[in-house]
Amino acid sequence: MKASSRRTRGNPSSVVPEVTEQFTGKVQTQYGGAGLLRRFLRQLGLPALLAPFGDAGSAVPKYLLGVLSGLLLGRQRQCGIADLRQDPAALLALGLDQMPSQPALSRFFAGSTRRLGDRLLGLNSGLVRKLRAGRAGATIDLDGQVVVARGNPGGASFGYNPKRKGAKSYFILMGFWGEVRDLVSAQLFGGHRATVSADMAQQAYRQSRQALPASVWRVKLRADSAFYSHAFLSALERDQVTYALAAPMRAPLQAAVVGLEYQVLDDKWAIAEFEYRGQDWKAPRRMVVVREKLEPQNPRGQQLTLFQCDGYAYQVIVTNATWRPI
Repeated sequence: MKASSRRTRGNPSSVVPEVTEQFTGKVQTQYGGAGLLRRFLRQLGLPALLAPFGDAGSAVPKYLLGVLSGLLLGRQRQCGIADLRQDPAALLALGLDQMPSQPALSRFFAGSTRRLGDRLLGLNSGLVRKLRAGRAGATIDLDGQVVVARGNPGGASFGYNPKRKGAKSYFILMGFWGEVRDLVSAQLFGGHRATVSADMAQQAYRQSRQALPASVWRVKLRADSAFYSHAFLSALERDQVTYALAAPMRAPLQAAVVGLEYQVLDDKWAIAEFEYRGQDWKAPRRMVVVREKLEPQNPRGQQLTLFQCDGYAYQVIVTNATWRPI
């Protein structure tokens, strides 16, 4: 802060100090970890790995690095990523010359191809295998997500759309490494394919398994009831994968839940199990029933409850695991 003197117009003999404010500290940003993020991406060699994605003079690598930096900083929408342009300190910490505007980002995504997405997924798989090398076990989590679309974007189609009925949508089928939450596989479908078939489930599982390091020999798998099918369970059994899948509560399973002896774990949770043989099954499978006591003042939403009775919620899980609760 600097101070200088000047005389007032009304009284030349009086001196009033003139204050000039000047900030001498370092440039600051609300993203305190941006510098560490830049160092992490450089240690991965990501700028060099993205360089081949663009032809001579192409800005594709810069767009990809900018979008990735924005996502890692918690900016999930294009407008939020573009707003980083207003934070020069953040761009400096990230090592970025500039951030594209929202219209530029929209044009970039509109012009992106499936081939670019496949190359990025391959790059991601290579990094996962490199960073997680040496691990012996992994749990694959399979999940599907409906993405609401506006207008008529390429590849979108009419199907299950819980947020905007009658609008087009996408369906993303993903595989995660459960212990470390790494994305290991992803497939994009039109909304009309939101129902997961046995073939889709097997393809997602095999792509996820191929993305794991060669050192992984012990594989487990978890999924919700959308992936439940005899064909998929049989494929996992042939591969000697330990699985746990939520089973849809249809009438035969609902009847089997009634009258079971439950082992109480605490004030809220209890479990029971039984053997169940479905249609076309050559042998019965182990079913574990998880009973949850609902809170009267804060009951769970109906969409989270597969079967409900007298203040309890029930979920049935089919598994070939042999462990038992203590």
